[in-house]
Amino acid sequence: ENGEPPYQEVMGKVARAAVVATPKGDITTTSVLRELLNLERIDSLIFRGNTQKVSWKRVFGGQTIAQALMAAFRTLESTKPAHSLHAYFLRAGDASKPIVFSVEKAREGRSYSVRRVTATQEGKTILVLSASFHIPEDEYAAVHQSRMPRVLSPQKSMEAGANIQSEHNGRQLGKGKVR
Repeated sequence: ENGEPPYQEVMGKVARAAVVATPKGDITTTSVLRELLNLERIDSLIFRGNTQKVSWKRVFGGQTIAQALMAAFRTLESTKPAHSLHAYFLRAGDASKPIVFSVEKAREGRSYSVRRVTATQEGKTILVLSASFHIPEDEYAAVHQSRMPRVLSPQKSMEAGANIQSEHNGRQLGKGKVR
C-alpha cells in the first residue's frame, strides 16, 4: 500500500521539510504533517484520514484540502504534479472524527488526469475538491500564442510623446488647408 512510487516520492518531500506551523501558532516537526497525510486506504478509491486534535474542535481547512489532494494523487496511474485545484467547504468538520475521502476518476489521460474528491464525516459532505494533474511540458511543447511584440518601455514612450508634442507645439490640428 505505502510502497506506491508516487506516494513515497511525495512523502519523502514532506519528510525533508524542517518545521510546520500549526494553526495554533506552535512549531512542530513534520511528523504531525506526515501522519495527517498518511491516509488509510479502505478501497481503491476510498481513503480515511485522521484529524489533528486541536482546542477549537473544528478541522483546519488546509488539512482537509491537503488530505483530499493526497487521496486524489494516490489514485493516479503515473506520477503527475498537481496542475489545478478547486475546493468548496460545505460544512465545518469535526476534529474529533476521522474524514472519509471518496475519489472519482473523471479522466485518466497520458498527460492530464482529473479527480473529484468528496470528503465526508458521518455521511455528511464537508468538502468537495476537483484537481487536475498534468505532466510538465518541455521547451518543445506546442505554442498556442504569439510572442509579445517589442515595444518601447514606458519611460521611452513618455519621452517620445514629449518629443512629438514639442514638434507640434503651437500648431492646432484640423486648422490647416484640405487639398
